[in-house]
Amino acid sequence: MSFEQPRNLSYLLHLWQVERNGELVWWASLENPRIGERQIFADLAELSVFLDEKTVNRCHPIVGNGLQRTEGTTASPAQPVKDAHSGYLSYLLRLLWADREENPAWRISLQSIQTTERLNFKDLAALTDYLEKRLSESKA
Repeated sequence: MSFEQPRNLSYLLHLWQVERNGELVWWASLENPRIGERQIFADLAELSVFLDEKTVNRCHPIVGNGLQRTEGTTASPAQPVKDAHSGYLSYLLRLLWADREENPAWRISLQSIQTTERLNFKDLAALTDYLEKRLSESKA
């Protein structure tokens, strides 16, 4: 176990729609591209909690590579809705610790795999707000 938190975290973020009880809902996964380990989330709230735990306290013990299993969704990944072109999104999510004396903070960027558009966020709340808006616009 290491007590030094990584200075940068990179994940492939996938978001897809599935049908649950007759309603379309969004699922998410984060994959560590270095080792291929993947964490699945049944909604954005679970994803936000996971990212918050990774970034909230730089002295928090990190096990292994920084991507660890958390309590939450234990179900197997649901299958994406067929022919739902707008029901699937992929991003490269980067979190970089900027240890500036006057303003130490995580710098967050999200780059679309489909369009290569890159967005920067001041904090995790701004990232979550963007994703919620983007997902509501992409409902199939």
